[in-house]
Amino acid sequence: MTLFGLGWSLLWSLITVFSRNEIMLDIAMAMQGLGAAISIPAELGIISAIDHPKEQSRNAAISFVGAMNPLGSVIGIILGAVFTQRIGWRYMFFVPLALEALAMVVIVLTVPASVDQHDFQKPMKSEGSDAEGSAADVAGKWTKCEKGRVNGLGAVFITAGFTFLTVGLAGGPVATNGYSTPYIIVVFILAALSLIAYVLLEFKFAKNPLILLLMAMTLVVQMSFFAFATYSTFFFQRVYLETPLIAAVRFQP
Repeated sequence: MTLFGLGWSLLWSLITVFSRNEIMLDIAMAMQGLGAAISIPAELGIISAIDHPKEQSRNAAISFVGAMNPLGSVIGIILGAVFTQRIGWRYMFFVPLALEALAMVVIVLTVPASVDQHDFQKPMKSEGSDAEGSAADVAGKWTKCEKGRVNGLGAVFITAGFTFLTVGLAGGPVATNGYSTPYIIVVFILAALSLIAYVLLEFKFAKNPLILLLMAMTLVVQMSFFAFATYSTFFFQRVYLETPLIAAVRFQP
């Protein structure tokens, strides 16, 4: 799945370079993000599944991956602004294309094709811990994972809700009467009903919810931040008439 996700993202990065209009660019970038959504969980699973000599090494590897997200955000926004202002925005997408190709080569050469599931489930001893204890005691320290049915109806509701919401937000400005256009209003109503149905189903009735309530709240906060960052960029460049590089610097901590 990791190679598939990276390959998918690489393909759409290349398509993004040759986008002919805004719609094609938006679709290509969305598909590129889908590749990242496929590969990143698989990569974390590989890191956890590989047999580490010490627990600290596994934690360090996962922490390193987590640290790359904010670091990539800081470097990426500056790099993107430089490309946009000096060379051309299309050339920026050769950067993830090259990095994804390099990652695929490294994974093929270094990551084992399969992992012994027994070794993965076996707890590791950290430094200073004793080796005493029965197998039952050790097993009790791990959270039991029971197989359950996927809440397919919840997946349908949340997908439909965000799809309708995206269509409404994107289609409102170009509709005949803006957001007052009847079909835009209907789309927003369908989005609200779908998301309300999802919340009620997930957190009131579902035995196997797709995500925990706390994770759902975190997702909403993250979505709000990305929306804020997008429109802040427009504000800096269209209202303050700042260059892409200066607008990017404003986002740096």
